[in-house]
Amino acid sequence: MKAKYILCILVTCLLLYIALPYFSFSGTTLRILFEGTWLAFAFVVISGNVVALLFSVERSIRPVRKKEQKQEGKRMYHSSSR
Repeated sequence: MKAKYILCILVTCLLLYIALPYFSFSGTTLRILFEGTWLAFAFVVISGNVVALLFSVERSIRPVRKKEQKQEGKRMYHSSSR
């Protein structure tokens, strides 16, 4: 599960590495708005995946013991010897 978060962070960093040389933050208002929004979304993706990576809980599946499996189907009779 942690590999998924790391992969998302790496892909987002790769996209930033490719896109940042094309961002000039000059030109029309629409272009500046697009570049700022794109960077904000990239920041949200990276920060969300870092938080998920840091606070993820490892789920461990508890194996059922063989005794518990055998005792589920059996009836237990106790003999009373006095």
